Amino acid sequence: MTAERLWEAAWTLRDGPLDSEEVAQNLFVAVGEVASVEPLRYDLNRRDQWRRYSARGLIVDVLTQRTQLVTIAEKNSVDEGGKLVVLDTGKQDQPPQAVVRWREPWPPPQERLAEVEAAASRAFDLLPLASFVLRVADDATDDPSSMPVRLERRSR
Repeated sequence: MTAERLWEAAWTLRDGPLDSEEVAQNLFVAVGEVASVEPLRYDLNRRDQWRRYSARGLIVDVLTQRTQLVTIAEKNSVDEGGKLVVLDTGKQDQPPQAVVRWREPWPPPQERLAEVEAAASRAFDLLPLASFVLRVADDATDDPSSMPVRLERRSR
């Protein structure tokens, strides 16, 4: 029987801070290839001052000096079938990282896992990635960040 589980994918860049428009755009492309996101709004630095999504506006805000954390949300929450992306721009002496969470059936078809693996490989071609990690919660109510890694790739 197939059940939905919480999935989490994380891309960690080698160098920071995130200050390149090309790298920022490619990072969002990489996220979209793993979990197709339909952003409605975004928030900067957890201030709960949501802005209507605009691709150009988001990139400009990501690259501004004061932006440390960006949260991108769809219309629905993750529990309601939406996706949530959190981007740490690496402006506080840590590597930049993008994390996306969403719900998806488990176990997935083999083609879906192959799709995620191929997207991770492409991300290494496009980005200065240190690692890509995919985790899936053990059951519908677990938090995947504490779960074993399902797929991991590290730069060589």
